[in-house]
Amino acid sequence: MARVEGHSFFPELLEPDGWVVDLGANQAGFSRYILERFDGRVLAVEPVPELFDRLPLTPRLTRSSRAVTGSGADVVLHMNPTRCASVMIPEDRAVPLEVAGSTLEQLLRLHAITRVTLLKMDIEGAELGVIFDTPDEVILRADQITVEFHDFLDP
Repeated sequence: MARVEGHSFFPELLEPDGWVVDLGANQAGFSRYILERFDGRVLAVEPVPELFDRLPLTPRLTRSSRAVTGSGADVVLHMNPTRCASVMIPEDRAVPLEVAGSTLEQLLRLHAITRVTLLKMDIEGAELGVIFDTPDEVILRADQITVEFHDFLDP
């Protein structure tokens, strides 16, 4: 088992030319690790414009600037000054940022991805909504799923 950026997965299940979907790519640490060690492709999804602009431009990485949510509606991220952006928890000085939304199903369809060898979810409080609202047949298209739940953000 490998552990990267707080996410655990079985690297032997990653297939050549398979898709890794990195929801909440942030500064692309997870995506870069996958690209450096495996022959597959990565869809890096990051809604924060400053972070999206820093995603690498490389042939096996596809970038998408949107927030994946259960409903697919546009969302307001709270750009907190002392912790990560969140869809759920604003700090007193948080700056709201409206970003385009998408469901996981819409995102996969848009990029013609029919099978995912690894789905990584680090989407700042939207994880449970995506898991509960995504149809089972879409979730079952992922061979592995690694999720960071943001339960530590909610007092």
